[in-house]
Amino acid sequence: MAAAQSPDMEGGDLQYISRLIRLARHFVPAAVFDPTRSGYRSGTLCLLAFDKFYEKNGSPDRNKTTMYIPNEYAVQIAVEFPDLFVPFGSVNPYRHDAIQELEKCAQLGVTIIKWLPNSMGIDPSDEQCVPFYMKMNELGMALLVHIGEEHAVNAAYINNRLGNPLLLRRALDCGVKVIGAHCATEGMSADLDNGGVTVSCFSLFLRLMREDKYKGLLFGDISATCGFKRLPYLKQLLQATVGHWLYTHVNWCMVQITLYLPSTWWSILQNCSDKGSLRRKRPPS
Repeated sequence: MAAAQSPDMEGGDLQYISRLIRLARHFVPAAVFDPTRSGYRSGTLCLLAFDKFYEKNGSPDRNKTTMYIPNEYAVQIAVEFPDLFVPFGSVNPYRHDAIQELEKCAQLGVTIIKWLPNSMGIDPSDEQCVPFYMKMNELGMALLVHIGEEHAVNAAYINNRLGNPLLLRRALDCGVKVIGAHCATEGMSADLDNGGVTVSCFSLFLRLMREDKYKGLLFGDISATCGFKRLPYLKQLLQATVGHWLYTHVNWCMVQITLYLPSTWWSILQNCSDKGSLRRKRPPS
């Protein structure tokens, strides 16, 4: 509720949405929202639904569900403010009606499905997900999926082993377009290609990006790399980029940004830049 600047839970949804709309209209250039001006694009910002935790037998577990945002709610807000938002759906593949829910989302105009496997209990490499992936492919849907460690949505359940980037191979091999949220710039995972030794999640993501067979299928979201803990990876991403690599930029409004002293940011930028590339003198302490 801190993100909504709400003092209590009563009326929290309305307060959160009201603040979100104010922020959108304040920070996004006016031309984006004015159809009479050049640069206008309808539905510039994305509203993400968030499904419940489901056991593999298809039963939902409320005690393991940190938060739940129904697809209908995201669509409702997007329909009410079509100049601002487009809805992203969220469907846990373990739910009994997963295929039907995908079809329902498609009928509502949803083209991207959001997963946070670490918190939703989803193993992206699970063979049980194959029919789900095939239906996504049939409907022309893409998967926006968190990779790497997760720390924000962990109150009810967390399993960071499910954030291993290599687990995405099954979805990619099924032809699903995948956006790797945050480019796996936090945490360590087992290298499933080399005996399970522990390596950085980021190195595993880079390995996937370098595989030619995933050209046009695997994308990386770079927005979170501007965060304090992830910023050093931004330079590596830019240096490692090859011709077919594509990045997206998703602004995660739910995660609040911590402010740091200018000298702190200066130190970070120095570590991320080649020597001599920063021409201005270091600000006085």
